[in-house]
Amino acid sequence: PILLELSMINKENIRQVVSDELEGTGTVIVDIHISNSNNIKVVLDSFEGVNIDECVKINRLIEGNFDRDVEDYQLEISSYGISQTFIIPLHYLKNMNRLVEIHQKQGKIIKGTLKSVELSEDKKDINWIEISNNKKIKEEGKKKKTEVEEIIRVQKGEIQKARLVPVF
Repeated sequence: PILLELSMINKENIRQVVSDELEGTGTVIVDIHISNSNNIKVVLDSFEGVNIDECVKINRLIEGNFDRDVEDYQLEISSYGISQTFIIPLHYLKNMNRLVEIHQKQGKIIKGTLKSVELSEDKKDINWIEISNNKKIKEEGKKKKTEVEEIIRVQKGEIQKARLVPVF
């Protein structure tokens, strides 16, 4: 094992081992969950997605650093799924110009194309997003409604959850 001093399994020890391996690759840790029964789930993502070979590599890395004979655990490494809600700024950035659904805390749901994202200074969070959707309005003196683009800015604090809307 590379890191013998990491005999106890906890999120931060796993995060450190995996982060060191992923540094500079463009792949990031989305989530690490350890259940009370020592079931470990590590979720990864990147702009290009995460393939099975990358998951196998991280699985072997963790198994090589944390002895199953010392710590009895189950391990699952997976890529971030298309139907899951956005968690990190990468999810917003990689879904630019795609159809998204934003659930606001006050109950309103906005569906539209994700047009822009402003990140916080440290790039670890978002400040706001802008969604574009087409809206039909009745113009004075015209019989037919006209379709116009509406840009809606949603502040981070207003977002309950956001997700990609798959288009088939």
